[in-house]
Amino acid sequence: MKWTIALIFLLNLCMVNAQVKETTPLQWPDKTNGFSVYATTILGAYTPVNLSYEHLVHKSRSHVGYTTGLTATFCEGVSYATLGVHLALTFMTGMRNGHFETKLGGVYNPVILWSEGYDDYAFKFVPVVSFSYRWQRPDEKTYYRIGLSTGGIGVGIGFIL
Repeated sequence: MKWTIALIFLLNLCMVNAQVKETTPLQWPDKTNGFSVYATTILGAYTPVNLSYEHLVHKSRSHVGYTTGLTATFCEGVSYATLGVHLALTFMTGMRNGHFETKLGGVYNPVILWSEGYDDYAFKFVPVVSFSYRWQRPDEKTYYRIGLSTGGIGVGIGFIL
């Protein structure tokens, strides 16, 4: 009988501890810096791949910052490729694991890596609007994105530095 009461007491203690952990919000640092890889595509006809540095400032219910880095763009499969830079303002909502993320910016592609039959590239500057779902826990160093943007449907992975 004593063992049964002790077991019930321990189980209740564990359940209360789990409930406290579940309801206690995880704390975000004041700011974070990260590195990410993100690729989008429109049925393979236009495929930008981004290597990005990201800086975010975390407020009470939102996150604001910027994203910058290199963009390699492949057109019509790999018949045409360019290299450029991108810069965007980043807005993210939510303080738990799931976040709605919006990016507004642009990509400038001045370098033609290779061209099969193209004389000029019509997309040297491309404005970017991106809407994504981002899964990132405040206490972990890895995050994941899936979204829809000017470049099409995309997926990505990032790491907090």
